[in-house]
Amino acid sequence: MKRDYKKEAIKILRGNNWTYDMIGKAFGLSKQRIHQKENEKLTAGKIKISNDELRIRIINALPDNLKEQINYLSTCENRRKSIIYEKAEVVKKLRDEFSLSFPEIGLLLRRDHSTIISHYRPRPR
Repeated sequence: MKRDYKKEAIKILRGNNWTYDMIGKAFGLSKQRIHQKENEKLTAGKIKISNDELRIRIINALPDNLKEQINYLSTCENRRKSIIYEKAEVVKKLRDEFSLSFPEIGLLLRRDHSTIISHYRPRPR
């Protein structure tokens, strides 16, 4: 297995109170790339799951009535108020009762997590 010496060096230097600017100059890396190097996880032995398979696994863990509602709402392109309110109710239920994250709910409804956050916030009716 190939070792990532830059990642190890960054870890040591951060432990010795080097700033991101100092490390960036030493290695010729941007702050963003240093963060990526610090947060990289080993994937050896782990199986990556596609978004479609993850979506199916999450849906299978939910009650049947909610599965049908999610499948309908994820394919519905209608922007009527009633549909929007129904999506908001489903988002609140998934977040509060099933403790799903916004990206996971977005995956279920085939929307971006920021759209899901806007559905989660209370709206005047």
